[in-house]
Amino acid sequence: KLPRSQRQCTASYLKESSTILSTPMVLRLGQKIRELAECRHPTFETRRGYNEHLLMQLFEAASSLTGLTVDQLTFENGCFFVGYLAKYGYDKVLRVMGRHLRDFYHGIDNLHEHLRFSYPRIRPPTFIVADESPTGAERGMRILYKTRRPGFQHYARGQLYTIARVLYQLELDIGLVDSSQQGAYSLYVYELRFDNVAYSGEHSTAYRIIDPDSYVVPYRDFITLFPYYLALDRSLTVSAAGSGFANILGEAADGVHFGINFMLIRPFIDCCWDEFLKHRHNIFEIAAYNRTVSAGGKAQCAPPDRGQTGDKSEDTSLSRSDDSKLVRFKGQMIYMPTWDRLLYICSPRLKNTHEMALKNIYLNDLSLHDCSRDLTLAGDQQSEELFELLRQQQERTRQMELSMRKLDRERKRADSLLFECLPKSVARKLRKGLDPMTTIKTHESVSICFSKVVDFQEICRQLSVTDIVNLLNTMYTRFDMRLEKHQVYKVETIGDSYMLMSGAPRATPYHAAHIAEMALDMLAEAHRIVRPSGDSSPTGAADTAAVEPLRIQVGCHSGSIVAGVVGLMTPRYCLFGDTVNVASRMMTCGRPDSVHISASFQRCIDDFPYEVEQREPVHVKGKGRMVTYYLLGRSGKSNLEYQQLTEWLDIDRNKLDESSDENTDNTTTASASQTLQRICREVAAAGDSDSDSDAEAATLSCSGRTGSRCRHLLRPP
Repeated sequence: KLPRSQRQCTASYLKESSTILSTPMVLRLGQKIRELAECRHPTFETRRGYNEHLLMQLFEAASSLTGLTVDQLTFENGCFFVGYLAKYGYDKVLRVMGRHLRDFYHGIDNLHEHLRFSYPRIRPPTFIVADESPTGAERGMRILYKTRRPGFQHYARGQLYTIARVLYQLELDIGLVDSSQQGAYSLYVYELRFDNVAYSGEHSTAYRIIDPDSYVVPYRDFITLFPYYLALDRSLTVSAAGSGFANILGEAADGVHFGINFMLIRPFIDCCWDEFLKHRHNIFEIAAYNRTVSAGGKAQCAPPDRGQTGDKSEDTSLSRSDDSKLVRFKGQMIYMPTWDRLLYICSPRLKNTHEMALKNIYLNDLSLHDCSRDLTLAGDQQSEELFELLRQQQERTRQMELSMRKLDRERKRADSLLFECLPKSVARKLRKGLDPMTTIKTHESVSICFSKVVDFQEICRQLSVTDIVNLLNTMYTRFDMRLEKHQVYKVETIGDSYMLMSGAPRATPYHAAHIAEMALDMLAEAHRIVRPSGDSSPTGAADTAAVEPLRIQVGCHSGSIVAGVVGLMTPRYCLFGDTVNVASRMMTCGRPDSVHISASFQRCIDDFPYEVEQREPVHVKGKGRMVTYYLLGRSGKSNLEYQQLTEWLDIDRNKLDESSDENTDNTTTASASQTLQRICREVAAAGDSDSDSDAEAATLSCSGRTGSRCRHLLRPP
């Protein structure tokens, strides 16, 4: 139940809800909703069956993304669905369903019967008008909504509301007043308040008979006019039956209870006089066994366990072998006050002449005054063509779904490749078509790491080009496999130099700890690689007895940088600033098999359980004498402290994985031209860069660009 304040639906709310569902924002959310609901259908076909729970899973996924409740979403979707039907031309059918709103609600089940021609496997709910009044405070009606699908009560409420407003221009106050469970069915009661003026004229006389006695139709003439009819008394005993039923049952149908020879399929009501009388506005569908199909067959259609049910979806009690003898009838229940009888006038439901032959029914058995003969004959002419068109449409839909799945796989593959080349937040900006200059940001605190192979020039003289490439590929592959674990970003590789960074574009207070963990793992991985000679391979297995591990030296520094994508072609995430130069100097001034860190890096990891060793002040080109340290490893004094650090890094790693919003970065956007000019001044003040080592450092400081263009950019005037 909803509070009355929430049950009152205004026109503005309807307009707003329908607009929300059709906006491009919601269309963009479609992919996320399908992924969250684990829906593997890229598209939906109107004539294809889907899992009953799929729609509710989509509603729940949309609710978690939009913040709207499932009840709100189902109501809004029910409102939107009425307009969506116009796309397939069903609005024309809706507009002629009834002259008044009450007529429409009385005929909803009849509309479902009409849809069964297009959707033979449809399992519709039932709408029953339980009570209605014309005037006064209680004007309107109550509708019972009975369905096998729980959770759609507000979906149906939205449809009922929109029908009244759009087709009949009536202000309708509709509320859900009761709900219950009846076996496999969910029963909901709606209270509708509107000006039900048409109800007062239901029993008025629209015509006047001057001499009623002259219009009495003899019983025999009535039989010939309606070959398929039943007259039921208040105990539902068949007091009279048409000749068509006798041809099917093989004997007279009168004189016995209705449930002996017939089964009620629709509507879903109890098989009693009061229910039949109350639902005489609905189409009644019954079934009977044709006992003339097989010679001597005496099969009898026993009533269901309830003796009353009418769910056409519950034909499981009828075996497939009996279905060929089962004949269904559809018609109207009319109360005849003169006879005090219910008169059921109907006709057989037959698809084509082939079904007529199977059930021993002939065209002359059908009435001339209705369309039974025409529909049956038309079924033969159009069924094959329609089935072929349907098969072609289904095949095209299947091919489209395969193409959509293939496109989705290719899109994910392209995104994966793009995210390997650029940080995700930066890649998303470029993919949206934004100017690359919008990616340039100032990051106040990051950590940068450089590594290089010891005696790489000597190794190059001993090996062929192919062996050198294999060596670097083996080393870089091992390093790359550790990147995801430590959440560090691989900026660039130039020759044997490997450059890493943490703290940008996503800011994290643990950037130095992430780099420290990665640097220690890089030393360990390098020791597992055999330094190649002329007769060994870099895969880790040597062909000779003399095995010497590959040696590297690592340098780390923390500070501020400016990072972003510069230029249009071959985009790379570039780092600018003196921090890059100092990190490169830490690498070149270090010793083999060690991690050389600056004082600023040491301060960033001072609170974490790492063991460092201070070295003598070292002269750094462009910086003078600097106090530096060696990172010896993880501190062995307290395993609890290191365990706490690991937990912190894991939590931070999960946050970095989940965060893809550029607004979470604690960065400020700087002017690109002013930033690059300031960087040039800093590099110029760092000292002369004519030597080879300075040129290499200047090149690495513009890490995303190599070659003369970057050297010219950072070379002092």
